[in-house]
Amino acid sequence: MHRELIEELGCMPGPVGEELFQWDWLGVNAAHNHCFSVLCEVHDDALVLNEGQAMSWFTFEGMRGIPLTPGMQENLPKIGAFLQDPPPPHIR
Repeated sequence: MHRELIEELGCMPGPVGEELFQWDWLGVNAAHNHCFSVLCEVHDDALVLNEGQAMSWFTFEGMRGIPLTPGMQENLPKIGAFLQDPPPPHIR
Protein backbone atom coordinates (compact mmCIF):
# COMPACT_ATOMS: atom_id res chain seq x y z
CA MET A 1 0.00 0.00 0.00
CA HIS A 2 2.78 2.42 0.91
CA ARG A 3 4.62 1.72 -2.34
CA GLU A 4 1.47 2.30 -4.41
CA LEU A 5 0.69 5.63 -2.73
CA ILE A 6 4.24 6.85 -3.26
CA GLU A 7 4.18 5.61 -6.86
CA GLU A 8 0.80 7.23 -7.61
CA LEU A 9 1.12 10.50 -5.64
CA GLY A 10 4.87 11.08 -5.33
CA CYS A 11 4.73 10.90 -1.51
CA MET A 12 3.28 9.01 1.43
CA PRO A 13 0.34 11.20 2.47
CA GLY A 14 -0.09 9.79 5.98
CA PRO A 15 -0.86 6.73 8.07
CA VAL A 16 -2.81 3.91 6.41
CA GLY A 17 -5.70 2.66 8.54
CA GLU A 18 -7.46 -0.67 8.62
CA GLU A 19 -9.10 -2.07 5.52
CA LEU A 20 -12.66 -0.75 5.30
CA PHE A 21 -14.07 -3.28 2.84
CA GLN A 22 -13.42 -5.35 -0.29
CA TRP A 23 -15.34 -5.82 -3.50
CA ASP A 24 -14.96 -7.77 -6.74
CA TRP A 25 -15.18 -6.12 -10.14
CA LEU A 26 -16.26 -8.76 -12.65
CA GLY A 27 -15.97 -6.67 -15.82
CA VAL A 28 -13.66 -7.30 -18.76
CA ASN A 29 -10.58 -6.95 -16.53
CA ALA A 30 -11.81 -8.65 -13.35
CA ALA A 31 -10.18 -7.47 -10.12
CA HIS A 32 -10.45 -7.93 -6.37
CA ASN A 33 -10.38 -4.44 -4.79
CA HIS A 34 -9.52 -3.29 -1.27
CA CYS A 35 -10.55 0.05 0.28
CA PHE A 36 -8.39 1.55 3.06
CA SER A 37 -8.58 4.82 4.94
CA VAL A 38 -5.54 7.09 4.67
CA LEU A 39 -5.15 10.19 6.80
CA CYS A 40 -3.81 12.77 4.33
CA GLU A 41 -1.21 14.89 6.10
CA VAL A 42 0.33 16.70 3.11
CA HIS A 43 -0.43 19.95 1.32
CA ASP A 44 -2.06 19.77 -2.11
CA ASP A 45 1.11 21.02 -3.80
CA ALA A 46 3.06 18.01 -2.44
CA LEU A 47 0.86 15.54 -4.35
CA VAL A 48 2.10 14.67 -7.83
CA LEU A 49 -0.08 12.76 -10.28
CA ASN A 50 2.32 10.20 -11.75
CA GLU A 51 0.23 7.50 -13.45
CA GLY A 52 -3.41 8.61 -13.44
CA GLN A 53 -5.29 10.92 -15.76
CA ALA A 54 -6.55 13.43 -13.19
CA MET A 55 -6.65 14.13 -9.47
CA SER A 56 -8.97 16.29 -7.37
CA TRP A 57 -10.55 16.58 -3.90
CA PHE A 58 -14.26 15.86 -3.45
CA THR A 59 -16.65 16.01 -0.56
CA PHE A 60 -18.36 12.75 0.28
CA GLU A 61 -21.67 14.06 -1.10
CA GLY A 62 -19.88 15.29 -4.22
CA MET A 63 -18.70 11.74 -4.95
CA ARG A 64 -22.28 10.68 -5.67
CA GLY A 65 -22.42 12.79 -8.82
CA ILE A 66 -19.19 11.78 -10.59
CA PRO A 67 -18.14 8.65 -12.49
CA LEU A 68 -16.22 6.39 -10.13
CA THR A 69 -14.14 3.24 -10.43
CA PRO A 70 -16.46 0.27 -11.03
CA GLY A 71 -17.84 -0.91 -7.71
CA MET A 72 -17.24 2.32 -5.79
CA GLN A 73 -20.70 3.83 -6.33
CA GLU A 74 -22.50 0.90 -4.71
CA ASN A 75 -19.95 0.92 -1.86
CA LEU A 76 -20.46 4.61 -0.99
CA PRO A 77 -22.81 3.68 1.91
CA LYS A 78 -19.94 1.73 3.53
CA ILE A 79 -17.66 4.76 3.19
CA GLY A 80 -20.42 6.98 4.59
CA ALA A 81 -20.83 4.69 7.60
CA PHE A 82 -17.07 4.84 8.23
CA LEU A 83 -17.10 8.65 8.04
CA GLN A 84 -19.99 8.83 10.53
CA ASP A 85 -18.32 6.55 13.07
CA PRO A 86 -14.66 5.93 12.18
CA PRO A 87 -12.85 3.29 14.21
CA PRO A 88 -9.79 4.36 16.22
CA PRO A 89 -6.80 4.76 13.88
CA HIS A 90 -4.54 1.76 13.57
CA ILE A 91 -1.24 2.67 11.97
CA ARG A 92 0.64 -0.13 10.23
